[in-house]
Amino acid sequence: MPSFNGPSRRSFRSSRSLRMAVCAAVMMCTAALTASAAEPEKFNLTVQPGSVINVLIEVATKEGFWKANNLDPQFIVAQNGPAAIQALASGSVDVAANAPENFLPLVAKGIELQAFCGQNLQVFSLFASKAFDAGHAAYPDLVRRLKEKKIGVTAPGSASYYTTVYLLKAAGLKPDDVQSVSYSSVGGATAAFETSQIDAGIINQPSVFILLHDHKGQELLDLTKTGEPASISGIPQIAMWARTPWIKSHPTIIAGIRRAMAQADVFIHDPKNLAVAKEIIGTELPKGYDDATITKYVEENLSNIDSTFPLSAMAAWVKFDVEVGALAKPLDAESLLTPGTPATHDDIKHLAGD
Repeated sequence: MPSFNGPSRRSFRSSRSLRMAVCAAVMMCTAALTASAAEPEKFNLTVQPGSVINVLIEVATKEGFWKANNLDPQFIVAQNGPAAIQALASGSVDVAANAPENFLPLVAKGIELQAFCGQNLQVFSLFASKAFDAGHAAYPDLVRRLKEKKIGVTAPGSASYYTTVYLLKAAGLKPDDVQSVSYSSVGGATAAFETSQIDAGIINQPSVFILLHDHKGQELLDLTKTGEPASISGIPQIAMWARTPWIKSHPTIIAGIRRAMAQADVFIHDPKNLAVAKEIIGTELPKGYDDATITKYVEENLSNIDSTFPLSAMAAWVKFDVEVGALAKPLDAESLLTPGTPATHDDIKHLAGD
């Protein structure tokens, strides 16, 4: 019988078994990866109902950008900035969207926080009742006319409170030269003016638009546009913040949030999507406004929505907090931004995949 010089039958069986084992392992790994990819990453995030600072969050929800980036955010309602910051500081939420004026004092106390994505430019206006006599004065003389008046803020220690202090200081006044009145929420600002509880206040949209539309007040300073005071007018203000250790331990969530916000940013500024913008931003207004008025409101506020947050803006807010006494000394602005935070609109386009 001729000899058989090739592999033995045992070798064939062994080789076949090995191949089968490898295939099984590959299939198990693939199944595990598929299951992992199909399971969205959860995190919780503060929102303020009826506020312009929620727009990109709402766009990402409506247009499926969270899902597209394998994210499943759980929304936690915070009525104002201090409530959002308290939730983040306590660890009851992972991400809070608000102004740096609120977060920086916590960092100074040793709580490690960083911003990683923008939401809005400066959102405030100095508004007054119709009865207030502005006297055709310009800034800062205009602010001096607020002495001994009742000034509305969302809450003590809020961004609106610190902005009030900043404007008063620039006019040579102190916080106790006016009477601060808290109205607690976005809707509360409108009601405070309508019921004559306050003479003036630092408010944002949609309160400004509603009061002007209803002829119930006057806008004294529009800080959302470049102008006076130059250091804080028209610059990025609202950002998403998280605890630094959480950011470092959840890089895929941070990257996903940035992409979702960039995609929402590009989408909402595309003129083709004005109808969607009206569905989201227009709902900030009370029912009963006609289509032309809603369109006007939306178009006026689209320019405020911006997911960039450059180092220059953070440096400006650090300086601001020192000037208003929220910080005893400056913080390192660069350390307050997570590496990779989008700083330009080109960064946003790149993140969005455009």
